[in-house]
Amino acid sequence: MVANIARTLGVKKVTSRNFGSWEKAQAAAKNGKADIIFGIYKNDERMKWLDYVEPAFMMDPVSVVVRRARDLPTRNGTI
Repeated sequence: MVANIARTLGVKKVTSRNFGSWEKAQAAAKNGKADIIFGIYKNDERMKWLDYVEPAFMMDPVSVVVRRARDLPTRNGTI
């Protein structure tokens, strides 16, 4: 996806890098060693140093699955 967008914008070279961990990838985006990061959820803290595409171009629904007859502990009790 990034390569297609870059090509449309006339960018000649796109390099994908593995920073070794999710934490290191976020740090690279934060300190300017990466220009773009995918799959990063929007929250107030990240909005201080990231510009998110608005409106979002895709939704990423998340499901929590628990084995039957088991309680899932949460901060406010159980589900």
